[in-house]
Amino acid sequence: MNDLQTSALQLFVKRLASRSILTDDEVGALLALKGQIKRVAAHTDFVRLGERVDHSSLVVKGLVGRFGQNSDGARQITCLHVPGDMADLPSVVSPKSGWRSLR
Repeated sequence: MNDLQTSALQLFVKRLASRSILTDDEVGALLALKGQIKRVAAHTDFVRLGERVDHSSLVVKGLVGRFGQNSDGARQITCLHVPGDMADLPSVVSPKSGWRSLR
């Protein structure tokens, strides 16, 4: 694991630890998660509407929005993610799951 991956996961652990008590084993397990770094430009969809994902996205920098779209094409923001948030977290229960850091 490289320094960027470690610092990204440390941001996530810090966010969790601000709300929950984590044991050393839990922190170690979180920091050992495998993942990859992906830089995403502003105003870019990194998961398309209806696309099936097998990873979670850790927001490292910036703001990420999730939206729904109705039948006439209008969008409605359903969630905002800030640095330290894990978007698509339910995806990590998949047997072949991982994470991506969004910068």
